[in-house]
Amino acid sequence: MVRDNETIKTPFLIDGQGAISRTLEGEVQLTWNYAKNNNIILGANFSHDRILDDPRPSEIKLSPFRVVEFRNFNDDENSWLLDGDNNDTRTTLGYYGQIDYDPSPYFSLSAGARLDIYSGTELLDQDYTEFNPRAGIVYKAPGAGNFKLLYGKATRVPNGFEALSGVTILGTPANRPERIQTLQAAWLRNWNRDLRTEFGGFYSVISNHLITDANISESLKARGYIGQFVNLGAAVKVKSQGFDGKMTLRLNKVDAALNLTQIVSTDDGFDSAIAYIPKTMLNANLNVPADWLNVNLGANYRGNFTQPANDTREPVKAYVLVNVTMLAQPKTSPLEFRLGVRNLFDTKVHAPSSSKDFTQHFPGRGLEVWGGATYQFK
Repeated sequence: MVRDNETIKTPFLIDGQGAISRTLEGEVQLTWNYAKNNNIILGANFSHDRILDDPRPSEIKLSPFRVVEFRNFNDDENSWLLDGDNNDTRTTLGYYGQIDYDPSPYFSLSAGARLDIYSGTELLDQDYTEFNPRAGIVYKAPGAGNFKLLYGKATRVPNGFEALSGVTILGTPANRPERIQTLQAAWLRNWNRDLRTEFGGFYSVISNHLITDANISESLKARGYIGQFVNLGAAVKVKSQGFDGKMTLRLNKVDAALNLTQIVSTDDGFDSAIAYIPKTMLNANLNVPADWLNVNLGANYRGNFTQPANDTREPVKAYVLVNVTMLAQPKTSPLEFRLGVRNLFDTKVHAPSSSKDFTQHFPGRGLEVWGGATYQFK
């Protein structure tokens, strides 16, 4: 390509999308404590969103189309919005309710639901509703801990880029919310005052999944697009299931925590694994107070990344990130000092590019050092 009268070779261009928006919200809620710890909750909320401005930081000028020096575009001809007039609005009116009931000292039941009514103007001039139920049961077994079974359904509404984008990745107002259903079971027990464990499993299903589809037509590619946001439909079920566990321990004011999440299987809706998901995630944290100094050490492991068949990009390798934060609060000083190091061992994390046309990896963030001081007036 030619940029500033110079021929360059690059697999990437910078093309951003931004928005300044205004949100008006209101909510009213009634809580009735009808028996001991049991409540009935009824409520309604209102939300109105409007785009006020749509700055587009980019190297691509759309009218006329050419590569230019990086700048912010604010004119209608080079807007990332499909209509470019900033008059698109979305209004959400939601009603919700929940009831808690304890039939015995050992059982707790909860059930609720939410109804959202969506409407809008301009390209978002559309009306539809979403209904989301939820339920839970807790059994408090004497001497054995608490057993939980939870179910919930939720929706994720397409954001402005997925619904209104007219550049790079093409959106459409026809996109509709994803529907997410989750079933979770857990066992929690306090073994003593200092040791607590949790163990459970989960099963999640997403329907009408909204993805970035890079398999676009040659005519779209010729117009500068690299993909488009599309719903896969209600018949396509994106699934994941696995188990997780947590242990917290306190010894002489030293707090330690360990979290493990293991995804057993994933399905992208087409009998293949969801791309580039770390199936094994392990987080460890140690907090050590020593008089006026507090040291917090954290480590995050991500490994066993999935990769679809016939994907030409390199596999993502497992990695460990270590972070340290120190807080100094001298007793005789009004100053408080903080010092932190992220990615302590400068672990190289490589995430794959989003396009299968390119096999390069985006380099991960390196070592970071930050600090600060606070003066307390008395």
